[in-house]
Amino acid sequence: MFRNPFNATYKLFYSPDRNSNLFRADVVVYLNIIGVLYMLFHSITLRKLLVGMSIDLDRKEISPSDYAILVRNLPKDVSKEKLKE
Repeated sequence: MFRNPFNATYKLFYSPDRNSNLFRADVVVYLNIIGVLYMLFHSITLRKLLVGMSIDLDRKEISPSDYAILVRNLPKDVSKEKLKE
């Protein structure tokens, strides 16, 4: 089926008036800037939310990896197996 290039959609987006086309280009640029700022803002808030959730989960969940023991002045002839006992 042949489509007429002079239908309403074509006339809406492709105007022979240069100023209106430049205006549409400016609108696209501004919308892109707004979209980038929106994504930047939400990525920052999402990061803060995930860090907060991680801290809350660490407070609720205690595991042996949360603790460490520092041992000094071990004899040099002690093996790792004896230390584990």
